[in-house]
Amino acid sequence: MAKTKALLKDEDLKPENIKSNITIRMPLDLLDAYREKAQELGIGYQTLMQITLRQALESNDNSSHLM
Repeated sequence: MAKTKALLKDEDLKPENIKSNITIRMPLDLLDAYREKAQELGIGYQTLMQITLRQALESNDNSSHLM
C-alpha cells in the first residue's frame, strides 16, 4: 500500500503561519516593480511584499513615524 503525504503539517497551523485574504489597491507601476523583482529573486511577488512589509515593521528606523 502506498503512503500518502499529509497536505498540512503541524507548522502550517501555527498562528504566525495562518494567512488571510485581503484586497488592496496599489499603483500598477508598484505592482509591476514587485513582480519584476520577485521574478529576479525566484520567489512570488506576494511573498516579496510580505517580506518587505515585515522588514519595515521590524525595522528600528522610527524616522518616518507612520504608525
